[in-house]
Amino acid sequence: MKNAVIVVVIIAVVFALAAGVGLAFRDEAKKEAPVSTTPSTEQLQALYEEDVQALKDSVSRFQDSGTYVSSDSIKRAFADVESNYDAAVSSGSKVKDAKISEVKDAYGNLKDSINSISGDQSLQKKASDVKTALNTFVEELKQI
Repeated sequence: MKNAVIVVVIIAVVFALAAGVGLAFRDEAKKEAPVSTTPSTEQLQALYEEDVQALKDSVSRFQDSGTYVSSDSIKRAFADVESNYDAAVSSGSKVKDAKISEVKDAYGNLKDSINSISGDQSLQKKASDVKTALNTFVEELKQI
């Protein structure tokens, strides 16, 4: 019986040592292979370019004549442009040579024309004002 207790104690000690060694190796492996969570300059540039392209695509959809059938359809279509613009501005703020800020004024004018749409204007007048501001924004966007 005494021998059995000694064997059990030895086995327990061996398992404890093995577990300790395993933890030490695991901790050492973590030190050897640090994981970087900071995106590289190239990754940031690629994200910015994707966001600018998404903005340009949403602006193209916004230019579709089907957008201008009602005040609500104009505002819904602009929501997509607005979301993509915000993403491009956000990713552009992390890129050294981003040019998204150069379209800020034209975007502001477009947004103002959308926000100023009221129910008492004719749809033709609303669409005309929006398209004028949109054309200016598109011209500025081409520079990016």
